[in-house]
Amino acid sequence: MRHAFIAFIVFVCCQNLLSATDWQQQGGPNGNGILPDRKLNMNWTAENAPVRWRANVGFGSSPVVVKNGRVYTFGAYKLDTPPDRLDDPGQVPTGRDLEQYDTTYQQGIEYYPLIGAEGFLPKSEVGSPENLATFLLKTRWRRTWAYVQCFDAGTGKRIWATRVSDHLLLSDNHQQWPRSSPLIVDDGLFIHDSNGQLFRLNAATGEIQWHVDLAEHGMTTFHDKEPNSCGPLYYGGKIILQYNNRGMVVGAFDAKTGEEAWRYTSPYSSFRSHFSRIGFARIDDKDTVLVPAGLATVGLNPADGSVRWELNVYEQSKEFNRRMYEETKAGRLAKGQDFAPSESQITRGYACYTSYAPVAWQDYVVDYRDYAHSDYVSSTYCLKIGADKPQIVWQTNKYVPEAYPAKSNMIARDGKVYFFEFSYHSYINRTHDARLGRPEGVKQFLCLDIPTGELLWSSDAFRKTPSDGKGDEPNGYKFIMAGDKIIAVGVGGLWLGTVSEEGAEARVAIVTSDGGRFGVPNLPAEPVLVGQTLYIRQTMPQAGKGLLGKLGGTGNLFSINLEARDQ
Repeated sequence: MRHAFIAFIVFVCCQNLLSATDWQQQGGPNGNGILPDRKLNMNWTAENAPVRWRANVGFGSSPVVVKNGRVYTFGAYKLDTPPDRLDDPGQVPTGRDLEQYDTTYQQGIEYYPLIGAEGFLPKSEVGSPENLATFLLKTRWRRTWAYVQCFDAGTGKRIWATRVSDHLLLSDNHQQWPRSSPLIVDDGLFIHDSNGQLFRLNAATGEIQWHVDLAEHGMTTFHDKEPNSCGPLYYGGKIILQYNNRGMVVGAFDAKTGEEAWRYTSPYSSFRSHFSRIGFARIDDKDTVLVPAGLATVGLNPADGSVRWELNVYEQSKEFNRRMYEETKAGRLAKGQDFAPSESQITRGYACYTSYAPVAWQDYVVDYRDYAHSDYVSSTYCLKIGADKPQIVWQTNKYVPEAYPAKSNMIARDGKVYFFEFSYHSYINRTHDARLGRPEGVKQFLCLDIPTGELLWSSDAFRKTPSDGKGDEPNGYKFIMAGDKIIAVGVGGLWLGTVSEEGAEARVAIVTSDGGRFGVPNLPAEPVLVGQTLYIRQTMPQAGKGLLGKLGGTGNLFSINLEARDQ
């Protein structure tokens, strides 16, 4: 029996560069969010939370990495913030800053494409190209300084801070704040920012050793520098990462020199990739980079970037899409509700986002397709890989019309896949898109059998409000599993609990109430668990925001001591 996590043991441990106990890459020691079982203290509340320390790490939701008693992450600060003011929450942009120039949702506005401004600005506000310089001066908050920071894991004391970007854009609709996880290999700390730059820093001192402009390597453009949630991978002396360039691009760079080793450009169109991640698994006895390509899922050879296999899910699903359109239309009309989209809009799969990390178990790969404006046919699906020939085994729409995890991660373990199902009713009701909600009895956290797609159970253990089908949907939830323990974070709070064959139970629930626009201020990073220490990162450090509203103080990186105590 070949399990996907063996791949990480092969490509990590055999090279003896990543620790099995530290957290040096996104997803932990194995890169998949799965940890060995351990005793954890789950007998506490917000009033007596075992917070060891908290630190201000700037605006963003970049997960931390941990090695040898040091914690690393990066975040954005207001322009001209000096290193000695990094602890000041007033130096961090707020959600209100983002909303002040929220023009991208307005209809009928002409935009100037501005080279160097990293985005599109409304003509009505710029007035003319001659006024561009004045406009940019008035909107300096949109440009920020990004710092990579290192802290002592025991005390939370800042050891060093290095500014890596002078022009990291904070954009409203595109959500271009720091999100990607760092990676530590040997003495190198690797990170890529929203400006399309890949950096290698000395992990001990913070000195920048080299950086690569990804635009020069065809991985992004001045107008398309959408960051993503992908922490770089390490394989065979190379750093592998993805970026968006009107489609998915995956590139590999020499870890020592920064020289490009290979590049894969997806031929499949995708709308955006700013919440996506590539995955890694050993499938059919071959190490494979799993690429969520929007309309397709692709397996790459990590040694040279060649395609091992690929499946155009859109082409394979046209008939399925048409059937889902007819079922959804009939359901809406039966309720006396309008149904505006045309069949062609639905079946073509408009605005396909790339997914947040495909996962694998044995020779199965689970991925999802997220059609932002045609969610009737958004779904989780499973491929079976044999002799480098993938086939679709199942899709989830048969029991949950749009069951897919959106900006949340998935975990595949012991023949089951777990994820938070995305059903954003408050969004649906204010747009022309109208899709069926969950059938009665189907809840937000799902467990599916991987070979068959059967829904084994679903749970509302991690909700902040009752399951009434109105709002409180798990958009962007992240979670990890350690034996029967589960730790989940979301715009609604922090939960610690257990998972069994029958379902899930929350033992600790710190519920917040200020998710706000764009998920600010509590858009979560993936939780990180090293030994019995939990690290939680929320987007903003201001007092009273997100978890700080429950736990008190300032600073948006929490170190929480979960050492089990005798009861």
